This record gives sequence, structure tokens and C-alpha cells, in this order.
Amino acid sequence: MDGLEEKRHKTSCGYTYRCYVSPPSGKDASKPALLMLHGWPDSARLWSLMLPSLNELPHRLLVPDMLGYAGTDKPTDPKSYAWSSLTTDLVEILDAEQIDKVIPLGHDWGSAVAQRFYNFHASRTAALVLFNVAYRPPHPPQPFDLDAINAQTTQMFGYPLQEYWHLFTAPDGPELFEANPDRLWEAMHWDDPQCMRKMFCTPHALREYITNRHLPKLQLKSYADGTAVQRHWMNDVKAGDFRVSYLRKQTTLLQRRQC
Repeated sequence: MDGLEEKRHKTSCGYTYRCYVSPPSGKDASKPALLMLHGWPDSARLWSLMLPSLNELPHRLLVPDMLGYAGTDKPTDPKSYAWSSLTTDLVEILDAEQIDKVIPLGHDWGSAVAQRFYNFHASRTAALVLFNVAYRPPHPPQPFDLDAINAQTTQMFGYPLQEYWHLFTAPDGPELFEANPDRLWEAMHWDDPQCMRKMFCTPHALREYITNRHLPKLQLKSYADGTAVQRHWMNDVKAGDFRVSYLRKQTTLLQRRQC
């Protein structure tokens, strides 16, 4: 995270966020800052390989560990992770840094937060950049039916896009991830163009790979095999991120709604 200052910001909810921020000197205050929001199961370091180039831009950078991850607090009340609460926390951090407008850049679950940031705080949003997850308008209050979603996507694409959620929301999911973080890392960074379809969208494939160590190790992409990126990730996940993620996904299954 070279070139950025590591800071702690406490919000009115009482939660302390670890953030990496570029100082205002040398930046153009008239331009929106880049608010970089990681997803599961990552941290602010998800963006580390991009930051040297982005920090050359005239925009300030604000890169938080999201609530529940790495160096940020990890409350166990699912209500703490409501979109309205998460985006309010981010606005308070922006105010503390004297940043007016931002361009949220969201990846995975961070993409969902970026979308709702725009919905709740359009006046603070200059543009929106989404990676991995397309924009979805706010839902009216309704149950989220995982089986129905998987049946629909199987019909549309030939395979269930959210099959892996069965493991993510299983009672033993956090325990399996905590006991086998290396196998999860390998599954996520498998050097195969069909990685997501084979590992995450095939029934039972992810659980089988994580729990069955007789299966040979997958070949990893170059950035993911024995690198500093991998070492930092392994240190971050030891802080208990998986149980918090389980709470968030269980809550989503019960009520996928709002803004």
C-alpha cells in the first residue's frame, strides 16, 4: 500500500475502519476521489497491484477494509451490515477526510455496496464502476430464494450461477473455510479459464475440493502462488472474517432487499 497513509476512522455506529488514503497534496481537489470497495473474502489489499498506477492520477484514493474484514471491526449483529448502515459509515469517513464526491469502484460484494452508495448518496457520487457484479436496482422487500435463482440461471446459462452459496450459507461453512484457507485460496485463483464455472457453479465441487486434500493442488495464477498477495490474504483471514461473512449471507437469504 505504498504511497497511501494508513488511518483509523471511527463512525457514529461505534465501528472503527482501517483505511488507506492518499494525502490531498499533489491531488486535484476538484476531481472526485476513487472509493475502492473490496468484496469477499478480501481486504483493501485486493487493490494493491493497481494502486501504484492509480495513485499517479490527480484523484485522491480512499481504500477501506470493509466492515467485517481484516483491520476493520467485525460486529456479529447482521443488522450492522444493512446497506444503509454500511453506506452511512462510508459517508462519515469521506467527511472526516474532507472528500465531497467520489467514484465508487466495487468488486464482488463491494460492488453491491457501491451500488447502494449510489442509491442512498447520489449527490456524493460522480460515477460508478462495478467489477464482477452487474448493477441491480433495489429490490422491494421479498424473500431471496436461492434454489429458484439457481434453477433460473441453469435454464438460462446451462449451470447454476450461485451454486456456491449453498456452502457459503451452510452452518459448517465458516468452520471449513477457517480450517482450510489455503484450499479456498487455490479454488479462487485456479489458473483455468473455466475456474468459476467448474469450481463455484458445479454442485458440491467447492466443498469437495476444500475438504478432500487427496485431490491434487490446482495450478495457480502467477500473482497468487507464494507471493506477498497470498501471504497478506492468509494473515487477514485468520482474523475471523468467515463467520461474519456467514452472518451476512444468511441475512441475505432471509431478506434480500433495500436499498
